[in-house]
Amino acid sequence: MNSLSAQHQAEAELRWKTAFLEAQVNSSLDGILVVNREGRQILQNQRMLQLWKIPPEVASTVDDRTQLQFAMAQVKDPQAFVEKVEYLYAYPNEISRDEIELKDGTILDRYSSPVVGKDGTYYGRIWTFRDVTEQRRLEAQLRQSQKMEAIGQLAAGVAHDFNNMLAVVRGNAELLLMAPDQLSAPADEGLKQILVAAQRAAILTRQLLIFSRKQIPQPQPLLVNDLVKNMIKMLKRLIPENIRLDCDYEKESSFVQADAGMIEQVLLNLAVNARDAMPRGGQVRVTTERVALNEGATLKSPQARAGMFLCLSVSDTGTGIAPEHLPLIFEPFFTTKEPGQGTGLGLATVHGIVKQHHGWIEVSSQLGTGATFKVFLPAIPPPGAPKAAQPAELMPRGGAETILLVEDDYAVRTVTRRVLETYGYKVCEASSGREALEVWARQPEEIALLLTDIVMPGDLNGRELAEQLWPRKPGLPAVFMSGYSADVIGSDNEFLLRTKSYLITKPCTTTALLQTLRQCLDRKLGRA
Repeated sequence: MNSLSAQHQAEAELRWKTAFLEAQVNSSLDGILVVNREGRQILQNQRMLQLWKIPPEVASTVDDRTQLQFAMAQVKDPQAFVEKVEYLYAYPNEISRDEIELKDGTILDRYSSPVVGKDGTYYGRIWTFRDVTEQRRLEAQLRQSQKMEAIGQLAAGVAHDFNNMLAVVRGNAELLLMAPDQLSAPADEGLKQILVAAQRAAILTRQLLIFSRKQIPQPQPLLVNDLVKNMIKMLKRLIPENIRLDCDYEKESSFVQADAGMIEQVLLNLAVNARDAMPRGGQVRVTTERVALNEGATLKSPQARAGMFLCLSVSDTGTGIAPEHLPLIFEPFFTTKEPGQGTGLGLATVHGIVKQHHGWIEVSSQLGTGATFKVFLPAIPPPGAPKAAQPAELMPRGGAETILLVEDDYAVRTVTRRVLETYGYKVCEASSGREALEVWARQPEEIALLLTDIVMPGDLNGRELAEQLWPRKPGLPAVFMSGYSADVIGSDNEFLLRTKSYLITKPCTTTALLQTLRQCLDRKLGRA
């Protein structure tokens, strides 16, 4: 009697443990498959069927090969899948962990270990499968973000140094051209070619700065239709006759808060890319459209959001973009063009500009049918009537005031001083913020304007120097120079507006430098 009672108790306990084990297996977030030593299925949970999308007729079959063949048809590399299974059955004590990618893009973490009793008996093998698709996507995004940030920092540093070199090249060439009577015709032509090359190099460095988001945008209310219409005239000169250029404009007046030069760069780069994708001719279509996006519509892009936007679209009927290239097209220096036919910065620059303007880009393409790039920028209400534009001076004016010039690069400082002295200004030089304070202490009353680089070595940058000098001489005009300055001045120009200061970017023309200085000094004197 006691023996039967103990047996019933043991059976009840076994049923309870079995029910508990089955409940635990079926509630797992991992797919679980248990096989015996011959590899035949003993148990699989519901999650296993969901992950592998196994239909009931396959799951219920007594032939294990049917389910294996169904699984093989879903993986990208069925040969590697089967080889791993066969290897583990050949070596039953092995533990394995790897990842499987399915044809639909799902990534499964696969883990397998032997089922061994306390006495060492081998009973079979357990397989677990976990969906890690989203985790791998986020990890890839993080790696991409870190890589882009590192490349951006490198690009900004290179552009900053290169802009200083261009300032020296450009400044000296312009100084020599100021004395045309002393130059031969070939020398005059050579200097002009140097200026043209310097201008092209400046555009390239500007692209690097835009990509790295170190270029300060100068946003203003911008009517995109007008900008596109003006750009079309230039695009027609860039696009050959075998490519038809069509335009379709938004009927309403759609404004965005944007830097006109940067948006022109976006359109130019997209149009050139479209042209290069159609070596045998085709069609480029540029459209503008005002669109209202709701929460449902924003699911198309992770950067999208609800609101009113201006969509600038550039489509072509070219070769299209291969699916494996689509995730890479906005990376700097990635290009499918032949060597010498592109820098790989075009789309990276577009991406940087659009991101700076709080927008995003959507791309759709198929091989052989062309590509469409849609740029979304936040729309703004129409602004009030613009102020009448002041006519620009044809020739720069000099002056006799004393200027405190602060620049750590010797060559840039030297050529800038020569330009200023050529136009009558007196110049006090300093190579750092600390040295500038010492120069100021010797002649504070004579100095009429501070002309300083922003990013300098040491513990006192250009902005901090100005903030120390203003209390000593309220209203001191200040003009800042920099190859890039977003980290110090602020990307929204708030500092410049608040202090009524000016910013010129290197390399600038002699005319731009002199006009800025004169405008700043004249405003202080009440002449502007």
